[in-house]
Amino acid sequence: MLREMRWKLVRYARLNTAKLRSTMMIGMLIMLTILYAYFNASDSMIVIDNDDVGSGNDMVLMKAKIYHDHVSSHFKGRKIVHLDLKGAPPRVNYYKYFFSIMSSLGVNGILMEYEDMFPYHGNLEVLKCQESYTTTDIQNILLWAKEYNLEIIPLVQTFGHLEFLLKHDKFSSLSELSDPRRAVCPSNNQSLIIVKQLIDQVMTLHPETTYFHIGGDEVYELAKCPKCKIRGLSREEIYTHHITAVYQFIKSKRPNVNILFWEDMIREWSAEKMQKLHQLVPMIWAYRRNLDDAFPTTMWKNYKKVFGKVWIASAFKGALAPDNDLVPVDYHVTNHKSWMKIIKAYNKDINFEGIAITGWSRFDHHQPLCELLPAGIPSLALCIGVLNFGDFNNILLQKISEDLKCDHNISTSFTFKFYIQEKCHFPGSKTFMIVSKWKVLYSHLMILRRYFLDPLSYQDYKDKQILKNPKKSVLQLKKRLRLFEIEATIILNEIYYPNTVREWVSTKMKVGQELLKFIQQTS
Repeated sequence: MLREMRWKLVRYARLNTAKLRSTMMIGMLIMLTILYAYFNASDSMIVIDNDDVGSGNDMVLMKAKIYHDHVSSHFKGRKIVHLDLKGAPPRVNYYKYFFSIMSSLGVNGILMEYEDMFPYHGNLEVLKCQESYTTTDIQNILLWAKEYNLEIIPLVQTFGHLEFLLKHDKFSSLSELSDPRRAVCPSNNQSLIIVKQLIDQVMTLHPETTYFHIGGDEVYELAKCPKCKIRGLSREEIYTHHITAVYQFIKSKRPNVNILFWEDMIREWSAEKMQKLHQLVPMIWAYRRNLDDAFPTTMWKNYKKVFGKVWIASAFKGALAPDNDLVPVDYHVTNHKSWMKIIKAYNKDINFEGIAITGWSRFDHHQPLCELLPAGIPSLALCIGVLNFGDFNNILLQKISEDLKCDHNISTSFTFKFYIQEKCHFPGSKTFMIVSKWKVLYSHLMILRRYFLDPLSYQDYKDKQILKNPKKSVLQLKKRLRLFEIEATIILNEIYYPNTVREWVSTKMKVGQELLKFIQQTS
């Protein structure tokens, strides 16, 4: 009976997605699926193709200001937030909710790295993924951004990190190396032609942007192919020629656009070699905790001499490990504190025009998903707080926890023993909750694994209810894992497209099931 009711409701949801705006309907679906999961094991996942995330009580536009316009802000430049859409791109309607959060945080713009989510057409149509945005979607994103006074700054990789282009047989010949296919060969005339097409299509849909980011980072394969070697040019010269050609193309289309680029490839150059790129604006990125020795000793002196202004780039998620789930808030807050130390040291000599607070979704196109966007919002809010106030303390932590309507202060670090499930109320908070719930489930599995491997370790966790009756806890975890699969599928479906839901849920289930299998065999 439960099974029949469950599938009737799922079929109804697929056919009547608009009606799923009703919280009651979502509640009924969750209740029935949870009851079914409790009594019946199932290996299949539900993916409801619902394209409107307006359902659920956490989807309310944020109107109150968390940070007001700080005249006395310690960081005086512009603050933009980077979105990496090569992994877990949100459903288009989530942007209006996300932008309301950005506005409340005092953000000035969004650095959009579309990758295969952009609606490429013509010769480039093969690049867009199955769930890519449409032209109308992009126009809506720009419209919503404008309503919140956010500038959308496109980022198009034009040298390295072009896996999404080079993985296709149609464009594989452009790769510097046959393996890995990451960077285009700058000595292949077709490379620049295709790069120009990428830029042209993206620029056409962003007619009002005053900035354009051309990537340019981590071109590790630079000048390694035979075509590059026979040119008799240095790596610096080959890099400069390609980046300059890209710059000139954009300027021919939009003379007033400021062109940003990731500058890690030129950090160790002399000022004389950098001078040929002086018209660009370097974006200096570093995501480590401690930045005291992150840069060459001559870099700041050379940048002062060559560039009229610079941007910096920190991270609020996705920069620590390629398969992280829970955002290590303490790590990212410390990264921002370290950046504030650098700004204080060089502020008199260098014009820090802005900061991009990056949120990576994958380490590269072929890597697994790391932290989901809503799970990173508390981290983002705290990192912006550090930029505003110059430091981090319990007062700031309490303020953000209250403003995001969290049940308790946001956890800034994770340990198996002490982690408590997070529960907040902001647009997308149910996704944050489900990630937190996974971490609790995972920590319980790991505690049981440790217990059965070494029963003496029980003393370390003797206060844990899960170890009162370990054998019974194993059976309970098996049921909890089934329930989690269904609940996560439904909740993530509100913000993410089916492919992302499948990837994220199946990855967690594989980890959970493997741990459970090991525990059962060991016990």
